[in-house]
Amino acid sequence: AWSAPVRCGGGPRPPAPPPAGGGVGGVGGPPHAMQPRQCVRRLAAIQAVYWLLTGLWPLLHMRSFQAVTGPKVDGWLVRTVSALIAVIGATIGLSRRRDRIDAETALLGGASAAALATVDVVGVAVGRISPVYLLDAAIELPIAAGWLWAWRGGGLDEAGGDWRPRDSPA
Repeated sequence: AWSAPVRCGGGPRPPAPPPAGGGVGGVGGPPHAMQPRQCVRRLAAIQAVYWLLTGLWPLLHMRSFQAVTGPKVDGWLVRTVSALIAVIGATIGLSRRRDRIDAETALLGGASAAALATVDVVGVAVGRISPVYLLDAAIELPIAAGWLWAWRGGGLDEAGGDWRPRDSPA
């Protein structure tokens, strides 16, 4: 029986198990080797949840947010950025829910994560924001790398202008 942990991509897959071993989704390969589509769906779900939670937090309870991240001079700016983060998270989550994760979703997710990671690292380096933001950068960078991997390695839907979920009639 296959007992290795689940992983996304990362090189050649081990040989397929005997037919009784199953494989992933009926496709050859051990159960621990996820297909690119599954990895992209998992990445989208992770980013959607993380961004919804971190985006809504200061909108719902600014005091606890500032207790963790430090005082803020411009509350309106924190609320604006937080709302945008929550909307991006919701958009990626909707793409994931509809099973329509295309290049535009990958660009939105990856570029946004890279932008926040850059702001986190530079802001800490110049002493403008608390070092706790490096924890966010440590989460954002793998998300950005994951979207880059998805862009280059497959697992994204083809653009076709069809807004309907895959299971909807044409």
